[in-house]
Amino acid sequence: MLNQRQKAILKYLEEETYTTASFIAQQLDLSDRTVRTELKLLAEELPDYGMALLSKPKFGYRVAVQPARR
Repeated sequence: MLNQRQKAILKYLEEETYTTASFIAQQLDLSDRTVRTELKLLAEELPDYGMALLSKPKFGYRVAVQPARR
């Protein structure tokens, strides 16, 4: 189950463009390290919701919806 902090981070990741951990940290008044820790936890949780956390070096993170399994 996602906590409030993870839900807040997820709102920034739902965009079509990549978002950096430092941008999210600044917006939510958190440290970069805290955001990266939460992103690791989100990466483990999101498949349960049919989503995947994508990361691209020098660009950041975003969420993608995974196709439904048959």
